[in-house]
Amino acid sequence: MRKVVIALYVSLFVAAGAVPARAHHAFAAEFDAKQPVKFEKAVVTKMEWTNPHTWIHVDVTLPDGRKEAWAIEAGTPNVLFRRGFTKDALLPGTAIVIDGYRA
Repeated sequence: MRKVVIALYVSLFVAAGAVPARAHHAFAAEFDAKQPVKFEKAVVTKMEWTNPHTWIHVDVTLPDGRKEAWAIEAGTPNVLFRRGFTKDALLPGTAIVIDGYRA
């Protein structure tokens, strides 16, 4: 159950990045809305709590069985902390769902 809740939170944070925001940069300046990605079972290898954005490093199993490493840009550490995330929320080995856009 905990993994499902964490996967939901991660999906929401990644999807929230697609919404136009009053941020220091525009979505279109960094991401391509025509290249969505969705991984149903990405396995966390590392979480970086850095400013201005956190990074979630995951391994994704491709349809042919090969593994591919991805780095996912997420929200700022402060925003994640205010939403209830802690540094122990995404430990290595946690399976998550990722729904976002390629850079």
